[in-house]
Amino acid sequence: MLTEPHASQSVHAQCIIERYKRELKYNIAPVFYLNNLRLHEKIKLYYCFPSLFSALFYDPTPEQIRYIGQQADIIVSRRNAFLVERVMQRACAKTGNADIALWQKSYQAEPWSYGYRALLICGSAHPDGFFRQQCLEHFAEEHLFRMLDCILVRLNDWVPEVRKTAHRMLEAMMQAPDASKQFIEAMPFVAYLRRSGRAEREEEFSMEKLDTVLMRYFEETPKLVSDSPAPIRKLCYQVF
Repeated sequence: MLTEPHASQSVHAQCIIERYKRELKYNIAPVFYLNNLRLHEKIKLYYCFPSLFSALFYDPTPEQIRYIGQQADIIVSRRNAFLVERVMQRACAKTGNADIALWQKSYQAEPWSYGYRALLICGSAHPDGFFRQQCLEHFAEEHLFRMLDCILVRLNDWVPEVRKTAHRMLEAMMQAPDASKQFIEAMPFVAYLRRSGRAEREEEFSMEKLDTVLMRYFEETPKLVSDSPAPIRKLCYQVF
């Protein structure tokens, strides 16, 4: 049974949600909604959602959590960790402690939903370093499903503790049954990591070790590489 959040805090969370809904309605005329979905999505992602996410720090109810997770899944479904990063840079400063355990409990009756996973991914790009680390630590609960790109981005985090946590998640990801496929799809983020320098500051990580693992994956699954889009194939071949 879920614990009922503090009433006044839940009211604050509801106020944030209602403001989010009003902003969408105010900013998007019907003609844009019907004929220009990209504009609608851009407004939602870049302007409205970061403020909505802040409701998670005001003891939201399970129903409120599921609504925010539904909106987060719209962002995450685009499968672009760089987009999530840009969106969450505008998130409000953390003013309380989000109950991540309650997030998970809120979705126990909806095991088919990706809302909990979406909340973790968005939280892993939050401006607060400690909160980013907390969300990363819960990635394993979702079996790291389609989370590799976010892990690779966090390996370049400016907070050492976040980088260490991301490295642990990377090690776990390498043991996944479909690791080869996921790493091939995430090659643009591997290239991003290669250009960065922060990941190399951790003793446990080196690009040379990662490249060795990648080469093994590519040799074991050559068809996955050859069937990939040309830009992905090019990045794979550059590893050798």
